[in-house]
Amino acid sequence: MASYAQRGGSYEKAESFDAAQNDMIKGQLCELDEAGNEKDGGIRIENAVMMPSYMKVDDEKAKFADVKPGETVKFNPYKAWEGNAPELASLLKIDREKAVEVTSDFNYTVDEITRYVPGEMNQDLFDQVFGKDVVKSEEEFKQKVREIIANQFQANSDYKFLLDAKKVI
Repeated sequence: MASYAQRGGSYEKAESFDAAQNDMIKGQLCELDEAGNEKDGGIRIENAVMMPSYMKVDDEKAKFADVKPGETVKFNPYKAWEGNAPELASLLKIDREKAVEVTSDFNYTVDEITRYVPGEMNQDLFDQVFGKDVVKSEEEFKQKVREIIANQFQANSDYKFLLDAKKVI
């Protein structure tokens, strides 16, 4: 049932970041020099999207706890993703070979936070999954899902019975 609710969900704006909700943030990413100032000719990305909950290092991930739109977080992408070239290249919009060489700190100014909200078990979801008015209650929905699953495994069940019968005979 949860997978149907997931498919029927939507993204909504959130007031503050919550790693437990797998929130996604969008903002401006700016490379810093050793003094902590914006680096001349450094990497600058508008509308950089990331999910801090996927960071591999908890200390870097924790810097985003309860951050709100308009706030700026200083973090190190190289440390956050343990030098993982594909992750860094995707975030920094550069080649993988160059990405692993970027070990400086960055400022991330949060513009927007979005949170995925699973769909509710209601008539809209029932209609979306099975068609208009085919199912009218949560109990009917569950029964219909059970039937689909049973039908999907019928061929496997028949095959297993055949193998077991051959062994016995």
